[in-house]
Formats: sequence, structure tokens, C-alpha cells
Amino acid sequence: MCPSPTVAHPPHTTTNKPNNTPTNRTTGLLHFTNTDLTAGADAARGVGALRFSDEDGTSYSRGTAFNPRGVSHAYFGNGHDVPADAEVPLAAVRQAIAELLTTGGTRPTGFEWTEAEA
Repeated sequence: MCPSPTVAHPPHTTTNKPNNTPTNRTTGLLHFTNTDLTAGADAARGVGALRFSDEDGTSYSRGTAFNPRGVSHAYFGNGHDVPADAEVPLAAVRQAIAELLTTGGTRPTGFEWTEAEA
């Protein structure tokens, strides 16, 4: 059974047909129970990075290149570092988000994941 999503800000909730998945009109954010997918993007370079967390732990996308400057994305004004090899093409980031939404919060497939260091 797929986890039930909860809406980030219920006062603005709408229901999208045909799957009746609640979404937030203002932010578009969905929260799945025990699941979190964070995506960062560098549009100028055409790459992004993903962090997925669930009850089994946290993992990062693994790309084919290593960024020697490191990778950090801003999240609500705070920098969040991700592994230097976490960057993947933006098309893969978009696909991962779509897959998360259509599978009810399961970890997206289509590329490798690296377990976060403890």
C-alpha cells in the first residue's frame, strides 16, 4: 500500500483528478509519510542533485562526474552540502520527482544512489 501524502499547507489544498492526490496550490509541495526527497538544481550547468530519506536511511544521487568545488544547494536560505559526485542531469531530477509522485513516495529508480555517511 502506498503511503498517504499530507499537504504542506492545508488551507490551500486542492485535489487533482484522476488520482485524488492532494497538492498545495501555493507551493506544490507534497509530503509522504516517512519519505523525503530534496532536489537541488544548477540550471546554468544543467545538473542537479537529489537526497532521499525514508525509514531505511538517507541516500544521495550518484552522477558520473566529480565536482572538485563541492556541491551545495540553498534550502530556505541555508546551504546544504551533498557529495561531490551527486550531480545528475536535470532531466533525471525531473524524472525522479515525477516517479516519486506516481509511486506514492518510493525511492526513484533510474540511477545509482549512495548511502549517506553517518
